[in-house]
Amino acid sequence: ITLTDLLARSRPAGLAVVEPWKSRTTLEVRIVSSAGLDIRNNLARLTGTVDLVARGTVADPTLLGQIVLDEGGRITFRDVRYDIEAGTVTFASARGFAPILDIRARAEVKGYDLIVSLAGTWPRIQASFSADPPLADETILSLLLTGTAPTNRPDTDTTSSIASVGAGLAAGAVTGGLTRGT
Repeated sequence: ITLTDLLARSRPAGLAVVEPWKSRTTLEVRIVSSAGLDIRNNLARLTGTVDLVARGTVADPTLLGQIVLDEGGRITFRDVRYDIEAGTVTFASARGFAPILDIRARAEVKGYDLIVSLAGTWPRIQASFSADPPLADETILSLLLTGTAPTNRPDTDTTSSIASVGAGLAAGAVTGGLTRGT
């Protein structure tokens, strides 16, 4: 059994024929970290604990349990460093691999202390923002995406700046997916 076998359910239906042995082979695998989970690369430095169970069949696996991120980890996105204050990734779905995120991170951009919270399951992840000193959500998002400090000038259009960066992020996600697929 390979990781590809376990993740085959994430592929679109109809692309792969399920081999009979995969439907007959049941899983009950516990994945527990005896030491901390440690992720270190150019985008993230995270530690945490893992307590997961893979069960079902190889053709129809389910992942249950939780990954808890330790405080003090960091993630870098668009040249902004986010320090993890709390984070859990919970697998509670009766079918498939649908993680529930609950992550709180802090970033400092242009002298503003920003807090970003993400909660929910993809694609329904809710983001909430706060700042010290207080700022509007649009201004916080602009700081995080463009790195530009808010101004009081009437000729500054924050909404179009956010839309422009959002379009760039979406285009990057699409082309990145096409590149990986190719």
